[in-house]
Amino acid sequence: MKVWQDNGFEKPKFHPSHHLAESLEEFGPLRGFWCMSFEGYLKLLKPVFKMSNWKDAPTSVASHWITKAVMHWRDPLRGSWYTNHVYPTSEYSTDMENLAKQSPLIAALVKKGKAPISARSLKKVVRGPDELRREDWIIVRQLGKPSLACRVDSIMECMPRGGNFSVIRLWCAGVPVSDDPVTGDMWANLDPSPPRYLLNFESVHVQVVSCVLTAACMQFF
Repeated sequence: MKVWQDNGFEKPKFHPSHHLAESLEEFGPLRGFWCMSFEGYLKLLKPVFKMSNWKDAPTSVASHWITKAVMHWRDPLRGSWYTNHVYPTSEYSTDMENLAKQSPLIAALVKKGKAPISARSLKKVVRGPDELRREDWIIVRQLGKPSLACRVDSIMECMPRGGNFSVIRLWCAGVPVSDDPVTGDMWANLDPSPPRYLLNFESVHVQVVSCVLTAACMQFF
């Protein structure tokens, strides 16, 4: 094309347009998977690299990205930036020694050397469409770890040392869960004294489920 010759323009990319019809038919409206927002954000990241004088640039950019994400989702009415609502049953307490005697969850945090500055007990926490209560049965999934079937024994909202936001910790009794590839059912072997798990609510996928107890196992649906 004459308009593209000797005018400082690069050769236009026509090839992707050949696949637009197929993509629309297979994936639906293109806005569902376009990259315009990410490409636009690169314009903000490039000056961050320049301002860092190219020293420790990845850390500077990552810090900017994390701060942007937190501020985008932060709601002053939320208990923490990744939850919608929390329902406490007690006031915040800073007496970790006394709390550790009353709560196995706090005792586990103290044992790990991660005792919070303060903590309070919750009866329920809401994240998106999900409501998680004490005594609920849940399926817990985390990347690189086996799925667990757990009963929630307690929920605590904690303020970690050096942290800017509160975090939610779950104390659960659980066993590994198995999936039937044919029926899609989930089940786990019964254990009279299942091990306890300390879970970070913000880093696991939690699915609230119902269960049926049989002589040999629990089946979830």
